[in-house]
Amino acid sequence: MIATSEPSAHTLALFLAAQARLGHALGQLDRCRVAIRLMHVGAELPSPHDALEVDEILRGIRRAPQQKGFAVDAEVHRLADICAATPS
Repeated sequence: MIATSEPSAHTLALFLAAQARLGHALGQLDRCRVAIRLMHVGAELPSPHDALEVDEILRGIRRAPQQKGFAVDAEVHRLADICAATPS
C-alpha cells in the first residue's frame, strides 16, 4: 500500500498547472483529474478534484489561447517551478 497524506486541492492545482506549462492539452488535464478522483474514491479518501482552487486553475488554462500566458498567479508558477526542479 502507498503511504498517503490528506489529499490537497493545492497540490492538485499545482500539478495541473505544471502539466499545462509542459504543453499538455486541456483534455488530457481533465482525464488526469478524473483518474486522480477515481484513485481517491477507490482508496476511500476525499477527492480534491472539485475544489474551487482546482476549478480556478483549469478556468485559467482554458482562457490561455486568448492570452499570452496562462491566467494563473505568480505564486502558482513559482511553486510549479519548484516542484519541477525537485528530484523524484
